[in-house]
Amino acid sequence: MSIEVVVRLRTDEAAALRARSPDTPALRAVLEAAAELGVALDPADSAAAGSALAGWFVAYVADPDLAQEVVDRLAQCDAVEAAYIKPPAELP
Repeated sequence: MSIEVVVRLRTDEAAALRARSPDTPALRAVLEAAAELGVALDPADSAAAGSALAGWFVAYVADPDLAQEVVDRLAQCDAVEAAYIKPPAELP
């Protein structure tokens, strides 16, 4: 079962990542950190370009310790506004 790490990027960096043109130092730092941790950032909603959800991305991680390390490391990046582990869904 994968753990979802949810990441909110600043608007300009989110647009650059969706366009696959990481031309800012801040976005390159995020992608380098993700690569070093062995994760990829995927759009949380691929149809959200241009909407309020465009800045949200997700990384799927198998190990809880690695998930926390991803959160801690990405949260230090200037382009990241928020990073957290998505809590498990609960039945009402």
